[in-house]
Amino acid sequence: MPLTFARQRNSLPSWSPQLYEMIRSPPYSHMSMSEALRHSAEAIFTRIAPRRWFLNIDEIRSGGTCDKCLEHESMAEILSGCINRMYGIIRTIDPGADVVVWDDMLSPYANAQEQYVDCRGSFKGVWNMIPKDILIMDWNITGTMANPNIHLKESEDFFRGLGFRTLNAGFYDVPDSESVQFFTR
Repeated sequence: MPLTFARQRNSLPSWSPQLYEMIRSPPYSHMSMSEALRHSAEAIFTRIAPRRWFLNIDEIRSGGTCDKCLEHESMAEILSGCINRMYGIIRTIDPGADVVVWDDMLSPYANAQEQYVDCRGSFKGVWNMIPKDILIMDWNITGTMANPNIHLKESEDFFRGLGFRTLNAGFYDVPDSESVQFFTR
């Protein structure tokens, strides 16, 4: 079935009838989003007890336009609230776990800009609104579309200067294999 943005049943996208059924069925039918996240995290921890949790938050292309989002001052506030909520849930379940997040939505050298794609509001300053013990997965080996002159050293220095730990990730579509060469030196 092709993806569409036509709405049905409680404003869910038309391609998500299974999600709709899951949300309206126990245990999710009476949960807030935070409760559903906690329930999922507890299930994951019970089954596999990961030592490192990767929050797959990147490439946020639209946001800040619904009534609930309009209550916030910026996309930075919305994003940091999301990260902090998930971080808190994970740390409640496993206080010693590493929490990891991609750098792009947190970096002024990438997508944490005054205006980013179709988002209403700025992502600037989000790096000051999240816990400093989050591990930043930095793939900024060869610069970014936002600033192709910024490379790993500048990006690492930025995050480390704020007190974050960083972990470097190779980037998959570098035309001259600079990413691979960096890690094989």
